[in-house]
Amino acid sequence: MRNEYDEHRLALNSEIEWVKSQLDAGVQPSAIANRLHADGHGLIGLMSIIMNATGAGLASVKSLIGGQYWKDRGMTNVQEFDRYAAEIFPAERPAAIKLTSSSSTSRNYMDQPGVSPDQAMDYSNDDLVTVYRKTVIGKLKPWVLFNNGTCVTLMNPESDLQNQAIQILFKYGPLYPATGSNEFAVRRMSGYPGYMVHGHHPDILVYVSPADVEKNADDVTIGKFGLARRDKDGRELHVIHVEDKLSARI
Repeated sequence: MRNEYDEHRLALNSEIEWVKSQLDAGVQPSAIANRLHADGHGLIGLMSIIMNATGAGLASVKSLIGGQYWKDRGMTNVQEFDRYAAEIFPAERPAAIKLTSSSSTSRNYMDQPGVSPDQAMDYSNDDLVTVYRKTVIGKLKPWVLFNNGTCVTLMNPESDLQNQAIQILFKYGPLYPATGSNEFAVRRMSGYPGYMVHGHHPDILVYVSPADVEKNADDVTIGKFGLARRDKDGRELHVIHVEDKLSARI
């Protein structure tokens, strides 16, 4: 039987795995902590995420997050925070939490039969651009398209749209078991054949062509396929088009 600690860790699993991937990619701990803080995690949540992602002890993490380098509004000394983090974080990351077969609410769609995100798309990049030009409403809204059909719309565009979209998809694209990353809604498109799959991040869309799934496929099949494509884009992060719309914002 899973205890309350396991349930708490599962609830934060997406953030925990994201922190691991960021650390492995060489991102500074201060940048990671600031991002989690900006996403609304308080001190207790930050400590829990960092402990589970790094394997550092409670006392050490409490000194890092709740000590002289951090106040209620965030970090006070970036250099010292990173220096101390390097001292207390073990070199080897903890293993991901394992889900038991008794969990009825957790479904990793990448493990489900019938999902083939690697199959070649029978439409071109230009076709995908056309789809999203018809789908993304609002002339002031730039968007970035990825290689497997995932589109990230940018509600608060920054100067580097491509990097901004990559950062969003890096965090919210991959699938993790027993997290909100597996949630989806399917919308049948009007005026263009196919479906749009929405997920746990409101600004990420995935187009699924009728050719991608069998005729009369149900929403679960379509949603699973869209999530699999988003997961692939979230790991590859290969941008194929940036719709800047800069002139409309000037």
